Amino acid sequence: MKTILVPVDFSENSKNALDYAVQLANKLTMKLILLHAYQPSFAEAISDSYKILTHKEINGSPKEMKTQLKSWKEAVIDSDKKLECNEFFVEGDLGDEINEVIEDNDVDFVIMGTKGATGLKSVFMGSNTAKVIETVLCPVLAIPSGYKFKEYENIAFATDYHDSDSISIDFLVDLAKQFDSQLEIVHVANDDIKPRYEEDLLEHFMTNIKKSISYKKLNFHLIEGEDNIHKALNEFSIKHKIDLLAISTVDRILHGPLFNRGVAKGLSHHIQVPLLAFHAFDNGDIDLF
Repeated sequence: MKTILVPVDFSENSKNALDYAVQLANKLTMKLILLHAYQPSFAEAISDSYKILTHKEINGSPKEMKTQLKSWKEAVIDSDKKLECNEFFVEGDLGDEINEVIEDNDVDFVIMGTKGATGLKSVFMGSNTAKVIETVLCPVLAIPSGYKFKEYENIAFATDYHDSDSISIDFLVDLAKQFDSQLEIVHVANDDIKPRYEEDLLEHFMTNIKKSISYKKLNFHLIEGEDNIHKALNEFSIKHKIDLLAISTVDRILHGPLFNRGVAKGLSHHIQVPLLAFHAFDNGDIDLF
């Protein structure tokens, strides 16, 4: 059975992301794992100084958090007796602990909110979603604050022609088939490349994808907006009524400037629909053309 990992910090936004995960797991017949990473202390910026805060000051004692985590798990199971759900309470860095759980439990993807609790709790989830997108070993689905689950009528994937994009698109096709979704593949044009060449690039990419992936509701788009990718993809999402936006993330030092981890981090804070971030890779000895 496939598995969704949901890191929680007991905030309202974390609860909203869990509710989303429960409904998605029901639709896709997946099991859930809830994770809370206990961090004994950390520094919070206050004016020009730092105050060391204990995890207990923010979320309560470890015993209280374990009880709350178990309560959340039991609530999930009570909502659907057929849904399998487990919980892990661990001590350590959230990103590191997520990766350990992913490796030990064959997790398919992670779901978490893009904003955490208000006040002191925001130090945890508010900054950690972007960090998790950058560091974890599997795709991360970031849910905007207050966003409620709805079936995917339209899914978009923003491509920069990475070698691994065919793998990501194959993943999305499998997902789209579950909802009978339109799958829109979009590339944000590079201002330094002539429009005709950009069209040829997209045509070549589209031809290669269609050789290995067959899905009738698959469309390709070339849009402008390199100077503000967040805005371009947000406008595309609104125009095409996108319910899920997927994007590749890469190391900006090794790869091109369009779709990198900084873009994914920015989108996780600004996009108005759930954002699914894949980790892209390119084979050093293979060129697209």
